[in-house]
Amino acid sequence: LEELITIYKGSKNIDDLYYMYAKSHYEQDEFLIAAFHFKNIHDNYPTSKYAEESLYLNAVCYQRMSPTPNLDQEYTIKAIENFQLFVNTYPKSEKLEEANNNVRVLRRKLEIKAFDGANLYFKTGHYRAAAVAFANFLKTFPDAPETEKAAFLTIKSYYLYAQQSIPSKQLERYESAIGAYKDVVANYKNSSGMADAEKIYNQSLEEINKLNSKKNEYQKKMNCQALTLLLKPATLTN
Repeated sequence: LEELITIYKGSKNIDDLYYMYAKSHYEQDEFLIAAFHFKNIHDNYPTSKYAEESLYLNAVCYQRMSPTPNLDQEYTIKAIENFQLFVNTYPKSEKLEEANNNVRVLRRKLEIKAFDGANLYFKTGHYRAAAVAFANFLKTFPDAPETEKAAFLTIKSYYLYAQQSIPSKQLERYESAIGAYKDVVANYKNSSGMADAEKIYNQSLEEINKLNSKKNEYQKKMNCQALTLLLKPATLTN
């Protein structure tokens, strides 16, 4: 077929041969090669009877290469992008609903990978990374099933990160825990996890008060020392 395509390139029925060639790779599970040729059919022969199906199968090829959530999701992302391209290009296609359903399934893989990655940081004690990862998860996947759990773990991550920090950095990090708590109150105030969240919130406030108290005491001490130096009589020298 490849030789025939070269020979008949530019002829009237070249799209028939090219489609058969791409489909043969697809049926042999050579999805990366098939995706390349399906996209070429659509781009080079936009008026062909195979154009719409080729663009759809291009996305399907990447979907077939999409691995389980624990692995790299490069092909999952490419599949989503190509299904979205198909939907935008053919908004009245009979395959529109199927394409959108495929996007939802693929997006779910990204949600699982993102949450599991953040949760792994938390479980291994990398609380700063966990807080950032959970925050990114909530921003990127606001409708994921794990959003509530991620929101509560964000509070815990910031709080535990603050506890691990040096004193000069603790204040701002306890304040981050309080900020995360306020987000939870705004979105999940009736959740069963609110009791634990309130406990962390109160502990954060207590730690902030302690830090501010120490800071004020230190400042008073420094002010007293400065005042003592100012009031100390100058020593006369011969």
